[in-house]
Amino acid sequence: MKINVSEFKKICYFFIKDIQKKGFERIPISIDWYWTYQYEQAYRIKSIPLLTPAIGSISDDWEWLEKVLKKKNPLTSLDVERLANIVQVIGDTIYAHVQQGSPDPVVTIDTKNIKRLLVRIFAKINRYKTEQIEVNETNYLYFSINDIYNF
Repeated sequence: MKINVSEFKKICYFFIKDIQKKGFERIPISIDWYWTYQYEQAYRIKSIPLLTPAIGSISDDWEWLEKVLKKKNPLTSLDVERLANIVQVIGDTIYAHVQQGSPDPVVTIDTKNIKRLLVRIFAKINRYKTEQIEVNETNYLYFSINDIYNF
């Protein structure tokens, strides 16, 4: 499977515009903790992961991404994963109307900052001069350099 970068970019920006149309400029997130598997296990669907999942934190993810925005930390593949965690909890909060953990938000996410993060991610993808992201038979994402950890 190959994902067209331009189309992927359009989908991401469409998501942000839709959130803003729903009246959200800042999204209060009350759920913080989540389960996650290491990269090597998360996409190997043919076998059940042997290790116990790790615990992640939306507030930690967002705090780290804000440092990336302020250019205190470089953008890495782990930051793309952090952004994916944020997008998932936003989707669950806005679109799926998931029962929130506590009435007080743990973190409030500004949609403008999500857009700024996407700009940085797509700028990094553009450096590889590729218009397609390939997903191979084991469901790992590959760019033209064939190594997501160098992303």
